[in-house]
Amino acid sequence: MSSQENSSNKSDYQILKDIILNNDKQASMDEAIENWQIDDDNFDSFFDELSEGYNELCMEHVPMAIESLYKSDEKIKTMIFRMLLEFTCEDIPYVTNLENLQMFDAKLEYIYSTLAKVFSWCFNGIGDCMGLIILNNDPELNLAQPKEKQIIIDSIRERLEAIYEYVSEHGCDRDDVISTLSITLDMTARLGNDDILAWVKKIAELPLDPECELFLIKAMALNNMPILPQSIDRLIEFDASRLIRMLNLIDRTDLLNKSHITQEKIAYAEMQNWLRHPSECGDTLDKLELVDSMIYNEYLYYIFKYTSTAPKLIERGFMIGVAGGYDKDKISDNETGHTFSDFSPIGNDYKEQALGIIQIISDYWKNAAEQK
Repeated sequence: MSSQENSSNKSDYQILKDIILNNDKQASMDEAIENWQIDDDNFDSFFDELSEGYNELCMEHVPMAIESLYKSDEKIKTMIFRMLLEFTCEDIPYVTNLENLQMFDAKLEYIYSTLAKVFSWCFNGIGDCMGLIILNNDPELNLAQPKEKQIIIDSIRERLEAIYEYVSEHGCDRDDVISTLSITLDMTARLGNDDILAWVKKIAELPLDPECELFLIKAMALNNMPILPQSIDRLIEFDASRLIRMLNLIDRTDLLNKSHITQEKIAYAEMQNWLRHPSECGDTLDKLELVDSMIYNEYLYYIFKYTSTAPKLIERGFMIGVAGGYDKDKISDNETGHTFSDFSPIGNDYKEQALGIIQIISDYWKNAAEQK
């Protein structure tokens, strides 16, 4: 593609414009961007054309081009990623999941100014994506230049202030508010900035969605701010598994000492999270109840029953699921990888059914190990 187009009289900007217009799938966009041969000598004219004509691009396809350029290790294409994102960030309808793509320090340092600018400009999912890239790769902003670091810190403070005012008046039940507040609170956790922490303290006084409260607790715990035991108990009921995993990661499991956490609650959260996966029940999960527990091969397992409102499952009534196995002598979120569900109706012989599920998963893990 590139050799044919570069042999024509089209400029590099016109070639990019055609690539964006003609590729509506990420795979084809990746291939086109990879094969694009850019004339370094004419880069100044490319910049001029892009800055003047970027609003003519197919904005529905631009996010895929941004991802393709982001994944490239060619410096000139990384430069174009920065330019294209900065020019279009307020016009594109979305960005792809850039935060999940591999990044290395030298490249991160090169694009940091763009991440900081877009994070400060876009108070929406696009800005959230920039925040997640920073959070996943440099949570303490060690690689940021002083100017970039200050832009990010100022933007975090402005977001917290704006969200505080919104939640104070309207509550914390909009998905976009929950997402942005969760990401922003997570970004505060390792910065230790007094101005930001003052807003964290104010937000802690508000009634929050438990998803936000999970990241609030993380920020407060890492900065040795006082946390009420009832806050921990609320999060145990919300998702005991995620809570203990998060506290383990930040070495603050001491916060559980006065809580009402139990292995049963951790297992319930694991089972619930499993069943909410799209390949299981997803949003159709209806009821989930603990039936029994058992010891097998020195590990503790919990047996659950659940129902689904999915048309293919609703008539089956209660079906069976198993969570575990856990260390029988201590409370932990570590399990042996046997959390699984079956769409078979649960019967009076549910322990035999549970052992059958455990055996199926054990065989799977054994076969996977043998194939390595």
